[in-house]
This record gives sequence, C-alpha cells and structure tokens, in this order.
Amino acid sequence: MKEKVIKTNKIKGDLKFDGKIIFKAGLGRVEIEGVIEASLGIEIKDRTNIYSGGNISSGGDIYSSGYISSGGNISSGGYISSGGNIFFSFHIRFKTKISCTLLRILRDDEFERSFWAEKLSLFGFKKVAEIIGDTNNCVNSIRGKIIRINGIQKKLLACKYWTKTERMVIISWLDGKLKDYKLE
Repeated sequence: MKEKVIKTNKIKGDLKFDGKIIFKAGLGRVEIEGVIEASLGIEIKDRTNIYSGGNISSGGDIYSSGYISSGGNISSGGYISSGGNIFFSFHIRFKTKISCTLLRILRDDEFERSFWAEKLSLFGFKKVAEIIGDTNNCVNSIRGKIIRINGIQKKLLACKYWTKTERMVIISWLDGKLKDYKLE
C-alpha cells in the first residue's frame, strides 16, 4: 500500500494522493487550503488536528485522535473516527460507522448557534433554543443545561423533522459523544 506522510502544518492548495495519507504526530493544527483526497484512507496521529478549506474525502477510513475540520463535505468509504470534534460545512457521508466527541455542522460558532436556535424554536423546543442562543454558554454548559430539562432527550429524539445528520448532531450533544454510530 502506498503511503504519504505529512510532516508540515501548512499546505497550499489541494492534498491528493492515490493511497493512504498519514499526518505525523505532534504537528498541532495542520491547515490545508484546499481539499484532502486519499484513495485508501486518512490517518491523523496524536496531537495533530486537520483543518481543510475544502472537502475531505477518503476511499477508506478516516481516523484522527484529534479534531477533523472541513470547510466542505467529509466523505469516507468506511469508518470515520475522531478523538475530538468533527466540524463540517455541507454534508457528511460514511459507509460503516462514525465516532467522535461532538459532531458540529459549522466551524463558525455564532452561525451554528443561530441555525440551531432558529430550528429548535421552530420545532417547539423554545427552552433549548434559548440555552443555545445564549452566547454566555460554552459547549459543555449548553449540554449540561439541556440534559437537565425534564424529558427533553426523549422529546428531541422523537421529533420527526430532523434530518439524519441533524439527529447525529443531537445525539452527540445528549450523550457527549457518538460511538460507533450507524445510519438507519
């Protein structure tokens, strides 16, 4: 199997490889201006987080011990696993399972807050919308306040209006993670 090891934390343009891309451990934040494409998989070692300006796409698994952040889609022909949060801006697709701490639909916190506050309010979850809309609340504070609302977990998950992606995000909030999650 062909492997390409990335040893730098700044890549101009696209990163494409016919094989497996491995990001070396300890690089910190690795910024890729364009897309990341690998035919056989993407592996991000310890203490390395990737931030792509475009799509992240792999014919195989995508594995990271840290964050995965995409300015576009994330697509895997297998499993997506992150020890941290996964941020994406359009669509996320995987063939088998996904695991992460939190699944985030946008990299812009303020825009993501307004998206969820508006949607939750529209679907009748006004108290949850207020909690998320309050910019004094951090992610952990939001989660703690939401799960303390009596019966809210069951009500949120019973709502039929969520897309599959939105439902995954909500489960990651309520449980504090996604673990080996499979789409129905």
